[in-house]
Amino acid sequence: MLTRVTISNYRSFVQASADLSPFTLVIGANGAGKTNFLRFFRDINLWESERFKNLPEGEHPAKVGKLMPHLNHLDEETTFAIEADGLKTPLSGHHYRVPFPGRFVPIYRIDPSKVSVSEKVGTSEPIRSDGSGVIAMLDTLKTGAREDLFDRIESDLIEFIPDVEKLSLAPAGEGMKTIQISHTGVRTPIPGKFLSDGTRTLLALLTIVHQPSPPPLLLIEDMDHSIHPRLFEDFVGAFRRVAEERKVQIIATSHNPYLLDCFQEDPDSVLLIAKENGASTIRSLGPELQKLREKGGASLALSKLYLSGFLSDGQ
Repeated sequence: MLTRVTISNYRSFVQASADLSPFTLVIGANGAGKTNFLRFFRDINLWESERFKNLPEGEHPAKVGKLMPHLNHLDEETTFAIEADGLKTPLSGHHYRVPFPGRFVPIYRIDPSKVSVSEKVGTSEPIRSDGSGVIAMLDTLKTGAREDLFDRIESDLIEFIPDVEKLSLAPAGEGMKTIQISHTGVRTPIPGKFLSDGTRTLLALLTIVHQPSPPPLLLIEDMDHSIHPRLFEDFVGAFRRVAEERKVQIIATSHNPYLLDCFQEDPDSVLLIAKENGASTIRSLGPELQKLREKGGASLALSKLYLSGFLSDGQ
């Protein structure tokens, strides 16, 4: 597991450090740098060092696949240091010493419509960043040697949505299948295209973490997209368990302040990203709450503190 990262001169970050947890929640205003934080972990694993050599004079780094520096420091290199469990010394370097060599670490932005279309089955490709490939993966699990994983996805989905009775796949043309879900009180299974966006998002995330070889680092943008707030507590608890069981680390962004309340007892796992003088900064909520306690505050829920401005904009 990655435990700490220091980023120097990357996109909106000039100099920033953060401690990481098994499940880290990243919050902040639009444009603060949350997506850039996720991009950092994707980018250092995506590019190979050979692609950074011989940068044409005057060429913008982003056009040739180089790690993109801050716009105020285009002539300086991006550097980083990463600490992880089991490492005697931190991984560090300019662009090429990466924590998960040979592994693609995508940023998942689930598009519910991609989870309910018909898909060609019989392939073994990983689920793509928008959620497409979920049906093919479910079919692989159901018809292959990992029906136990399919059953786990189904049982977790039922835990979140008790009205769900059964998850299944239906033929949708030659070599094609689609998802369908049986609901309490409904005589026939409901086709995927008629399911709510929240149900499809949950199904995609559960399938991603339960696929046979999930990414070692799960980067998710707007993790709570379309999910009802009353599910947040079970949602966070379930993904914490899954992260431990499957040896997957999660870093997820959110704009929903009420998701914060699920981290009330673990504020060190919440990172607040804000902009100061054109550069993104990272602060852990743990020390911020300690400061408030010393002043006699911090009695409110995290969502209330965040919405009131006590945990934002450098206050």
